[in-house]
Amino acid sequence: MKLDGFGISDSLKQSARAALEKYGYPEDDFEWVRAQDSSAEGHVADEETMYVIYTPSGFRRMYTGANWETEFEEDLRNQIFNLGS
Repeated sequence: MKLDGFGISDSLKQSARAALEKYGYPEDDFEWVRAQDSSAEGHVADEETMYVIYTPSGFRRMYTGANWETEFEEDLRNQIFNLGS
């Protein structure tokens, strides 16, 4: 699922887009996949487990919790998505 279709707040989408731009990654190279049903009672979309897939290499990284965007930016900075390329 593309970032626009992924059920997170606009501010988190902006953070993710800013990080992608900062580290030179095209947004279209990533897919966001929810690892659990966000419609289940008690789940908040910004705090659930998700996978981010770098489509050029198929590399997949799991993020859990409300601070996933900080971990995502750190991974972009450390170029872990390029390790499988």
